[in-house]
Order: sequence, then structure tokens, then C-alpha cells
Amino acid sequence: MILRISLFLFSLFGYRVVFKQLVKLNERVSWVASCALITLVLYFSAYLGQLYIVGISLFAIGCLLGAGYLVKQLKEKTLRPPTLNLLTIWLLFYFLLFAATLLTTHLVHYDNYSHWAIIVKFLYTEGRLPAAGDAIISFSSYPIGSSLFIYYATLIGGYSDSVMLFGQFVFIFSCIYAFFAVVKDESRALVITMLFSFIAVFNHFNIAIRMNNLLDDFLLPMLTLAGIAGLYRMQLKYRQMSVFLVLIAGSLSIVKNSALFFTAVLIVYYISRIIVNWKFYQKKGTVVSIALCSIASSFIPYILWSQHVKNNLESSKHEVNLAAYQQTFGEKDQAVIQQISDKFISTITNLGTPSTEGILLANLILVTAFIVIRFVLKRKSSIVRY
Repeated sequence: MILRISLFLFSLFGYRVVFKQLVKLNERVSWVASCALITLVLYFSAYLGQLYIVGISLFAIGCLLGAGYLVKQLKEKTLRPPTLNLLTIWLLFYFLLFAATLLTTHLVHYDNYSHWAIIVKFLYTEGRLPAAGDAIISFSSYPIGSSLFIYYATLIGGYSDSVMLFGQFVFIFSCIYAFFAVVKDESRALVITMLFSFIAVFNHFNIAIRMNNLLDDFLLPMLTLAGIAGLYRMQLKYRQMSVFLVLIAGSLSIVKNSALFFTAVLIVYYISRIIVNWKFYQKKGTVVSIALCSIASSFIPYILWSQHVKNNLESSKHEVNLAAYQQTFGEKDQAVIQQISDKFISTITNLGTPSTEGILLANLILVTAFIVIRFVLKRKSSIVRY
């Protein structure tokens, strides 16, 4: 299993080389871009009924790309071991700690989690998308985005609880690694420490979802933040920024129906970066054309899934559309709506709830960092503004 998982990671390394060397994406975001690419390619191949063949082909191509890069580096005598600075050591420790734990962990089944375990097993055994006649899940309108990457992990690493959990963690860790794209100077220990503090906050308050299951609720914000970090770092390179948007927003839109909100956040931030840096772009007409095409392309995976559900599957209570919302709210009287509103307000204002504590703690870290930089180190800082 360790050998097969190593090959799985090596195939990701091959695609990471392409994004870094050819596409010129930032090194920190090249891993999450690789995960997103594999997810989208498998997603489109599933509609063609070629899931297994494409999955094996992706693995073979990734390994060839990785091996080709290493052979070239050896011939040119430019192959160097990775730099082991403090950031790399801590990230490696974080990865190995969770990997060793998850590879000996069994799945936790509760709530709608069983969907992700069942759909991955269905993809693994049947090699196709489920149809209405299969009736393996009751909420068929859920997209299958993240389950496709987990399927890819099981296809190479073998089907087991631990491999599925490890595959999900690799996707999440690629997002965490992308966070550090915002750090332009790795010698700035305070900024790096602040980012690690946020990661600690995420893990501490992630008690409702945790990592010993395949629920995608934790992946949604992590993938969104990774997208924002990459867009921020590459904002002056609009071509690379647009490629990255299509990959992240496209894969994000099919993680879950509610992911459309996060996709919209990512697109709004993308547009804001173009507006802010408008004066630095020379071919403004080209920028507008590429931006419009990128935004439109980001919604193609979700539109395709919506059509698939409409044409092949029965509707479910988890659909995201105006008619579904009207039916849901039409069944609730004013007293129920008021009760839900009161519960929401009381939850977000209660200092004892993990979500409120997490928001307060994250802002406390930012304010503390600003005070230290501005008044202790006597340097200007734009942390509060950003």
C-alpha cells in the first residue's frame, strides 16, 4: 500500500512539474492545481463512460511527466534536493503526522457521510456515473466532484478506508500548502507563524466535520482560500491567474451544491484583482476576453451536472434552484421561519459556539500581528486592510 500511495503522489508530482515549468503557475499552488485538473478530467470522462481508462491514463501520464523531469535534471546535472527551511520542515511534519494517522484509521459513518463512501465504491467497482435505476443514494442531485479525486487515489492506492481518507487529506493539504503562496519572503517568520496559527485554528474548530470521514464541508472553504491565495500571488500574470481560476472554480463548483456560493466569492475576487491591476495590463482587450471566457468556463462543470441530474436522475431535496427553494420555504409558516432566524442569531452571537470562537480567534491573531509589526517592530503593515 505504501508503494502504491507513493506512486499516486508521484503522479501528482508529474502534473505539478507541468504547472510550474510550462504553465508558470506559482510553485505553492501547483499541487492544488494538479488535484483540480485530475478531478475535472475524470469528471468529464465519466460522462463519456471512460472513467477507468482515463484514470489509468492520467496516472501513467503523470508518472511519465515526473520521471521525464527527473531524468532531464540528472542529465543536465541540475537536480538538487529540496531546500529544508523551517517552513518546509513544519509542513512535512504536518503532512506525515496526519498521513500516518489516517492510514491506520477507519471511516466514521454518520449523517450524509455514507453518500461519499458509497459513491466512491460505486465509481471504483462500476467505473461509471450512477443512474436513476441504481438507487444507491437518496440525494442524487449532489455533485460528485471530490469523490472523483478520492476515486483516483483508490484506483492507484487500492480500495480501503485508509486510502480514501488519505486521498481526501492530500486534496486538503494541497490547499493548505497553497496558503503560503501569499508569503513572498519566507524569511518573514511572523507572517509564516500567523498562517500556521490559522491552520491550527482550522483544525481545532473543525470538530463537527473532522478528517476521519469524507464529508466535503471542510474542503469547501479550504479550496476557496487556496484559490484566493493563488489569485493574489499571480494577480499581475492574468493568463496564469485565469487558468488557475478555471481549475479551482470549476472543481469547486462540483464539490457540493452549496459550493456555488464559494465559487461566486472566488470569481468576485478574481474580478477585483483585474480591476486593481488594470493599469498594469498592456493588452486590455485581451485581458477582458480571457477574463470573460474564464468566468464562463468556471460554470461549465456545474451546468453539465445540472443537466445530467435533470435528464437522468430524480429530483431531491438537496437541489439548488429557485423552484426547490420556493417549495421548501412554502412548506414553512412564519413561526418556523422566525424560529430558524432566532436560532441563527443566537448561535452566531453566542461566545460558546465553536464557529463564533473561531472567527474571534482568527481576528485576534490578525490584530495581534498588526500590533506587533506596527508598534513593536516599527514597520508599516497592510494586514488590517487586506
